[in-house]
Amino acid sequence: MSFTKIAALCLVTLTMAVTGCTSFERSTFEKLAASQAVVNAAQLDYEGGAIPKTQAAYVAITRAKAMAQIPEQAMVTYEGTKDAATREKQQRIVASALPQLPAMIAAVEALDPNAAKATPLTIVPVPAPALSPPTN
Repeated sequence: MSFTKIAALCLVTLTMAVTGCTSFERSTFEKLAASQAVVNAAQLDYEGGAIPKTQAAYVAITRAKAMAQIPEQAMVTYEGTKDAATREKQQRIVASALPQLPAMIAAVEALDPNAAKATPLTIVPVPAPALSPPTN
């Protein structure tokens, strides 16, 4: 893991501890950061040629991105409102989506032929560029 990734992880962890997040928020942010890191790394590996540009890889990464956006958007809404009913609804959306993330992460990690040698990622501090469809 690079120094930048370690520093970003430490900063996020420290920020969550200092800002007084609830255990739900802290746990959700950690899971979303980890899943987003895997998806972003896979996308960058796909674009860079480390993951073969096949239709199956393109579909897996695109689906993973879409699946990860569901709890991310719910958390954005959750954080942006003070209405208890809205916050409760967003918590239910997040709670139903989070259990699906480990299978998504495993499917994306399986695309990388060097995954067994790689250090597990936990966070990527910048968003990845848009994914290009395969050329073949």
